[in-house]
Amino acid sequence: MSDQLTIARGGLAVDADGNVLDMPRCLVHDCNDELLDVIALLHASILEVQSCASGPNEDADGITDASSRTVSLLLIADDKVRDMLRTISPYV
Repeated sequence: MSDQLTIARGGLAVDADGNVLDMPRCLVHDCNDELLDVIALLHASILEVQSCASGPNEDADGITDASSRTVSLLLIADDKVRDMLRTISPYV
């Protein structure tokens, strides 16, 4: 079996012999770490939403208020999930 990675017509990763490849262990660990980061971002977003519900922030300047932070956290989580999907798509 060769180490060369090719994407087959169906979008799966195959080796030079046409055998479907398993996801490398290092990618699995990287995805696990990224998923834990996404969970942390979502949890932080939930806390920000809860702070929005508790009333307006007197010191909010439009950039650092809870709703802006929530949007930023969710956009970061979205980027991480999209990157993970691109990474794992040849293997699933």
